[in-house]
Amino acid sequence: MSKEMIDRQTIFRRLPSVDKVISHPDACELFDVFPRKDVVDSVREAIDEERKKLSGSEGTAESEDLIKSVLSGAFLIAERKNSPSLRRVINATGIMIHTNLGRAVLPEEAIEHAVKAAGSYTNLEFDLEKGERGDRMFHIRKILSELTGAESALAVNNNAAAVLLVFDTFARGREVIASRGELIEIGGSFRLPDIIAKSGAKLVEVGCTNKTHPYDYERAITPDTAILLKSHTSNYVIRGFTGEVSGAGLAELGQKHNIMSVEDMGSGLFMDLSRYGLSGEPTCRDLVQQGLDLITFSGDKLLGGPQCGIILGKSELIDKLAKNPLTRALRLDKMTIAALEGTLLLYRDPDKLEQNIPFLKMLAQTKEEIMDRSENFCLKLEAYTKSPFRWEIREDFSLTGGGAFADTGIPTCVIAIKSEKVSSGEMYKKLLSAEIPLIGRVAGDSFIMDLRTVLPGEEEDAARIASDALTDNV
Repeated sequence: MSKEMIDRQTIFRRLPSVDKVISHPDACELFDVFPRKDVVDSVREAIDEERKKLSGSEGTAESEDLIKSVLSGAFLIAERKNSPSLRRVINATGIMIHTNLGRAVLPEEAIEHAVKAAGSYTNLEFDLEKGERGDRMFHIRKILSELTGAESALAVNNNAAAVLLVFDTFARGREVIASRGELIEIGGSFRLPDIIAKSGAKLVEVGCTNKTHPYDYERAITPDTAILLKSHTSNYVIRGFTGEVSGAGLAELGQKHNIMSVEDMGSGLFMDLSRYGLSGEPTCRDLVQQGLDLITFSGDKLLGGPQCGIILGKSELIDKLAKNPLTRALRLDKMTIAALEGTLLLYRDPDKLEQNIPFLKMLAQTKEEIMDRSENFCLKLEAYTKSPFRWEIREDFSLTGGGAFADTGIPTCVIAIKSEKVSSGEMYKKLLSAEIPLIGRVAGDSFIMDLRTVLPGEEEDAARIASDALTDNV
């Protein structure tokens, strides 16, 4: 055996055993905070970490110091194991409906309603007037009809589920006709053709990628045709020599041939956003007035509510959807229903929406207002940061996100931060590992922050977190 191997074995013998560590008086702190199994497992992992350190050193540490080092490491390991994985982050990307960051931020009223529902018994499926079993959709059906003009409504756990339920109920074993230019794929590799196939329906593609006419649908109709489908083209826009069949045109074709017309509108817009420079997307009420039989959309995008899939349409069709056994598997829980109801009730007062719906409040901020916020933020950052850095405020564009208004940016100002000590990539990584992760973007040698999506009250935290990332001890 070589002298090097003998020396390494001598070093490793200095490592304390698991029993010796957990018997140490200082271990009581771990047992007071964490489950016994987690403490033992964490101590074992911490000893392994010390072994790796010692293998590359001369091993001069004393036994007592090693035990304390193991205990310190074990505490961090156990703390990580017992901390929630789902965490609050600060969104400085400028993308308001950010799918990876949880989409829409809920209004305070929706949060309060959901918390109350979570912490008590509710009349979720209990009719208080009749004193007997009720329908959980009762809580949102009436308000959805009021706000959109639809005869009836149903909600399930997301829009993909809503689309699947429609196809499974009305087109299983039959045909769904859709335009080639509308066979969407969105984040997470969700593809409309896959949902159609999963429902047991058969997809019939018509038209061309850039242009589809009413006669393309009409020529494809057979006795097996169940649905004429129109889909919102999420995340992309086709320009140039283009043409599509409107919802009204599809509804007219459906009525002519006694075939159901369905539109998956995706984002679920409840109000005209042209005052913010965003146009071209129909509202839910617009589509209902066009005569479509069923309309599906997400609740956590432009609506600004919780994750859910909402279906609007004729009462007899909604009733059939509700009776499908799949509906029970896809149904909403009491907290989501409460959050959705709380959000929808806010839409009854259009004059206060900008104050109450976080997405609309972000959207309503002017470039000048964000410029003022950015200047104040940089002054705070200078006060906290000792390491040299430079910043400048640039004009840029925020994005709606959520697959809506894909080619339209909202004028904004962004903060571009450069450091002599820390690269933009290093800063980005360090901010991800902060106690409250701060997520922006990297552009060349600058770290970019758009305060449009930084929520009220978060700027102080963001400044402190960013200042830590600018220090030179990366």
